[in-house]
Amino acid sequence: MAVDFLGALGAGSDIDSKNLVESLVQAERAPKESAINSRIAKSESQISAYGIVLAGLQSLEVAFNKLNDAKDFAEYTVSANGNTTTSGNSAYSIEATADAVPGIYSVDVTGIATTDRWGSDLRYDSLTTAINGGSNFTITHTDSSAATTTINVTDPTPQGVVDALNDADLGITASIVDTGLSVGGRYKIVVEGGLGSDNAFTLSTNAATGTTLDFGDSLQTASNATLTVNGVDVSRSSNTIDDLISGVTLQLTGETSGVSTISVTQSLSQVKDRIQELVDTYNAVNEQFASMADPESADDVGGVLSADSAVGNVRNQVRSFFSDASSTATDNVSFLTEIGISFTKTGELELDTDLLDTMLDSNFDDIVSIFSADTNN
Repeated sequence: MAVDFLGALGAGSDIDSKNLVESLVQAERAPKESAINSRIAKSESQISAYGIVLAGLQSLEVAFNKLNDAKDFAEYTVSANGNTTTSGNSAYSIEATADAVPGIYSVDVTGIATTDRWGSDLRYDSLTTAINGGSNFTITHTDSSAATTTINVTDPTPQGVVDALNDADLGITASIVDTGLSVGGRYKIVVEGGLGSDNAFTLSTNAATGTTLDFGDSLQTASNATLTVNGVDVSRSSNTIDDLISGVTLQLTGETSGVSTISVTQSLSQVKDRIQELVDTYNAVNEQFASMADPESADDVGGVLSADSAVGNVRNQVRSFFSDASSTATDNVSFLTEIGISFTKTGELELDTDLLDTMLDSNFDDIVSIFSADTNN
């Protein structure tokens, strides 16, 4: 039997059959579409929550890394008293490293390391003035051990001399100084060696024709730095001295007007700040984790991970970092609670600063051990 579909749909009547069909289709699709959109929104919230978990773990890693090496605990305050010259300028600067040893040291700088510096006897009107009548000549370099080296000058001009000396690679540096003087020549050749008496040198030439060249103008004499440290007289060929006071480098710039004093004291303020930062970071991260695990939380991602056991395991592992014994425990300290870091009844970390101060004073090496295993890098 034939069925009148068009009639059934109201074709030819006042019924809007097209809208009727679309409404029926939409009514059928709406619940499924809503369910899909709900799942999408939930997935997006979970992805955001996982991102927060990762960021939280990374922030904890940064805080832990600031206490990861023994050198992270080696903070020192270094001060100097009396390290001035007779004119009131600084005679030396100081820098301490992780190897510094607390103590008080007396330092009296009686001389700084200098270089040999020689100038040409003559000044020249031009950089291209002919020397030795324009003929090639030689320069003899004699070092502190009396060893000699001959340097051939094939461009017999002031600039040619400078180039030949620098190209000889003898540890000396030649330059031309523009004196600005108009009488007696304007340009002077200056040659300088390395610091210390072992780098002393002389120069002589065989230029004998016309305008000549000799290096007889002694502008400065090479010498070692001399100083007295804790009553012991010492000499060094450099003004950078790092082998007299453990972990302390002296940069000499002048002679002290008298005996000066260097004080090296251990600074605990940065260590305490880093421990406090670790506690604060854990509390901030734990608060985020708790919100995401609480289905009653009103936060944007509150309760999103309430049924996620993996994240629960992560929370427990993070907590164990602070509650378990250190893998490098000492005879005196094993747990963070022993230095003042403990959990409250609400699950937050708190820091007993008085106990931490006491332990840093009495068991500093033990605290370094439980955090860093006494290792670096």
